[in-house]
Amino acid sequence: MRFKFYVAMMAAVCAAQAWAANEPYAGAIVRKESGITPKADFRPGNMTDIMPSLQKSDEEQEIYFSADELETDEANGLIVAKGNVVVERGKMVLDADRLWYNQKRDVIVAEGNVVLTEEDGSVLYTDEIELSQKMKRAFVNKVKVILRDESRIWADTFVKKPSDNKQMRNASYTACDMCQGKSPLWQIDARKVNYDAKGQNINYNDAVVRIKNVPVFYLPFLSHPSPEVKRRSGLLMTSMGSSSYLGQYLQPTYFWNVSDQTDVILSPYFSTDRDIVLGGQYRQYFYNGHISASGTYLDDKGGDYRKMNYRQFNRPEHRGNLFLDARYELNDYWVANLDYNYVSDVFYLKDMSLAGRDDAWLTSKLSFERFEGRDYATIEGYHYQLTSYNLKARNSAEYDNRMKDLPTVAPFMEYENISTPNPYGAYFKTNVSAASVYRESDEESQRVSMIN
Repeated sequence: MRFKFYVAMMAAVCAAQAWAANEPYAGAIVRKESGITPKADFRPGNMTDIMPSLQKSDEEQEIYFSADELETDEANGLIVAKGNVVVERGKMVLDADRLWYNQKRDVIVAEGNVVLTEEDGSVLYTDEIELSQKMKRAFVNKVKVILRDESRIWADTFVKKPSDNKQMRNASYTACDMCQGKSPLWQIDARKVNYDAKGQNINYNDAVVRIKNVPVFYLPFLSHPSPEVKRRSGLLMTSMGSSSYLGQYLQPTYFWNVSDQTDVILSPYFSTDRDIVLGGQYRQYFYNGHISASGTYLDDKGGDYRKMNYRQFNRPEHRGNLFLDARYELNDYWVANLDYNYVSDVFYLKDMSLAGRDDAWLTSKLSFERFEGRDYATIEGYHYQLTSYNLKARNSAEYDNRMKDLPTVAPFMEYENISTPNPYGAYFKTNVSAASVYRESDEESQRVSMIN
């Protein structure tokens, strides 16, 4: 026979009235005296869970027990539960094979396949756990914790305080997926790990970063945001490298969380041959659209130029690039889009190893699109910038001639309509388009076409 019992942590007037009326009740008559931990007297009865009728505060949240077997020692205030033990307090759930509950000390000891699911979604696995202060304090030896973002922590000792701060000794942390018998790609081992619930940080003392279980470097102190943090200003991973143009360089990255809709990423280069290269990205979301802009800037007058003549092939002193993407919904029908790409000279993307360095040209586009029912219309403009550095280096004159032949398309217009299908599924489709093309070589062309 499966027994269920219920422990209320505050006064339960309704339960007392039910007992007085000699009605079957599986639960507790709870007495609370000033400064004394509430006590419970258990009686067998109807094995139906008694659920709280009113919303309780965090301090008044009731604790529910469920088990296959139950033993009570009323004299010593001790309850022993065995077999499929489940303890619930709010969103916190404890599963175990056996449990001892000392009502006088308000201490729960559970052992055997212990699984504790926290209110924040993290799950703790161990063989034995001690809980007190209404399950707000915990002590564990040899524990594994899976956080709600699927990252993992192992520790020799684990202590949880009523403030929800957690302390771990001889702990390891990784956010990598685990494969049986294989080490994670990276992990952090530390003598001491502290989880700051209020500050939402995980802090490490005497941390060792391992790659494939090989120690890479040691840090006396390390800190990073806890998994519940979605966005926060702070330093990101720093990049290091070398190139023929920059020499040795270091690129720290700082994330600035301006607001929930806006952020800035600052990522300058500090190099041995070109001093400082400014770099960054700006992103913002509006109610009706978004904008994203990224770029770099270099004052190419200082630094060590013994390795390369920076004026060769007309490299300018002020160099940089700008990539911009924007979209805005003007109303229920019209949408404006901008894709703008600019670079100061043909060699810059290659010198800096930036995106688009292998493209023959950069394309910029401005468009206005209309969507209404089965109709679609667009007005677009295109501009091209030649970035074929191989051609420039091989034949500068030919490059200049091709620059003059690059077209500017303004405007390109298109309208398309699809009629409502008739009863047989047939419909008419009409497409009308027009374009005007201009070149620096004074060559122009226009066209209009219609397809039914």
